[in-house]
Amino acid sequence: MTVLGYCFLQGIASLILCVSVGAQEAPQLHLAEGGHRCMGRVEILYQGSWATICDDSWSMSEAHVVCRQIDCGAAVSATLVGYFGSRPESIHLNNPDCTGKETHVWRCPSWSWYQHNCTRWPAAGVFCSGIVCN
Repeated sequence: MTVLGYCFLQGIASLILCVSVGAQEAPQLHLAEGGHRCMGRVEILYQGSWATICDDSWSMSEAHVVCRQIDCGAAVSATLVGYFGSRPESIHLNNPDCTGKETHVWRCPSWSWYQHNCTRWPAAGVFCSGIVCN
């Protein structure tokens, strides 16, 4: 194969990779029902719909990841049992097991998307400091 043929095939492979990755919607994160962008129920936009995280095993480790991810500083509190309201019909993640160092809450080990065993009013929430420290 000539160098030109190799470069052409490499370019096609790169284009296919870019198109397939670009076609998938990246998850987004925000806090709802808190009255401020740095406190509220944690919601994730995934495949076109907003949903919450089940609060089973929700802790400060997960709250730190969320607060840092949305540029709201450090977590002050991790809330449970629908403190900021609940959406039991709509859950994207269950039992994220963060160390607190992850860049995105969906990168923490957890069950697969949409799978959960929540038995009460699930709605993980956070109070963040609202101050970004570099």
